[in-house]
Amino acid sequence: HACSSIGEFHHKRQKNTDNLFSTEFIYGYRPLGYYVGEGMYLREALKTLQKVGDVPLNTLKGNHECEKAMEIVEARLEELKDIAYPFRVSTYVRVNSEHDIKQALMKYGPVLVSMPWAANYKLKNGVYTVEGTATRGNHCVFIYGWDERGWLVQNSWGHGWGQKGKFVVPFDFKWNEAWLITDDIIEHDDLVRP
Repeated sequence: HACSSIGEFHHKRQKNTDNLFSTEFIYGYRPLGYYVGEGMYLREALKTLQKVGDVPLNTLKGNHECEKAMEIVEARLEELKDIAYPFRVSTYVRVNSEHDIKQALMKYGPVLVSMPWAANYKLKNGVYTVEGTATRGNHCVFIYGWDERGWLVQNSWGHGWGQKGKFVVPFDFKWNEAWLITDDIIEHDDLVRP
């Protein structure tokens, strides 16, 4: 969800349109060598965005679990790859420090992050707080800014969660990984994959 949202951000910046992109394509595209269980490695999702692209949501709707998403994408793979190709991103680069994340936000836009998701978390006035050390695994979200409380983060669980799907993560929180994504590729309607 976070990857497709960042693709939407870059497309809007380039074309000034509000096109939505498919989460199903990114999640279901698992070529040989990719992890095929539930969840997804960020680097594989980023590689897909850079090398293959994403398709507009009206081309491939859905939000299925891994096995079903893979089946759906595989059934239309060549067609979808041709449609996705113009909607690639240029690069992705790992950022590590608070300073680097802030610079990336100001210059390039949202930063994709993986975070350990606490088994016992609370949102206190919209701020993510952790009780204990147990986790439920990792979760992908994106940072879109910051304020005096910490990082402003968009989640993928809909407007009914948190503050209309958003929350704040304190600056001292330890991300698993953080990535800036650039996109200087301007798509053309007649561009096809080589």
